[in-house]
Amino acid sequence: MKQKAVLLVAVLFTAASLSAQKYTTAAGIRVGSGIGLTVQQHLWDKYTLEGIAQKSLLRDGMHVAALFERHNKLFFKGLNFYIGAGPHFNYYGNQPVDDKSVTEPGYIKNAVGISAIGGFEMRFKRLVLSYDFQPGINFTGGPKVLTTQTGVSARYILVKAKKAKKKDNGKFWDKFKKITEDGDE
Repeated sequence: MKQKAVLLVAVLFTAASLSAQKYTTAAGIRVGSGIGLTVQQHLWDKYTLEGIAQKSLLRDGMHVAALFERHNKLFFKGLNFYIGAGPHFNYYGNQPVDDKSVTEPGYIKNAVGISAIGGFEMRFKRLVLSYDFQPGINFTGGPKVLTTQTGVSARYILVKAKKAKKKDNGKFWDKFKKITEDGDE
């Protein structure tokens, strides 16, 4: 037990010392019940828009979602918890209905609904690693009304965030003081 605690503390201190740069745009791969692409775009303050397009590994089908997310810092800069929601579309191709209670054979209808998302992400220089849980509600189609999936994403930061400029408080004497200090050197 002590070894696990020491390992956890070592990982936290190592991760805390890593450079955690903010980003504007990041894109990469997402692996879970399928494999696909994920793109995350910073909108403002703590909010992002994430697009996910994922092909099923086991069946003919695809999941597409657009998720509005809010990020919150955890423990140290670069480790975030995020939650969000947005619409999704699931394409099932020619998957037959598996339900034994259905008397007529048929195919699963494509689904339209809303997904929620919650997860953790960590930035390492230009790499963003994340783990998320994504429950969904299908309004139409799909094999069932409630769906869930989890995924691991690795995104590369394509566009770094611009560094914030210091605010100018507009006080004349502060500007005058800076000019006179520069002139004394």
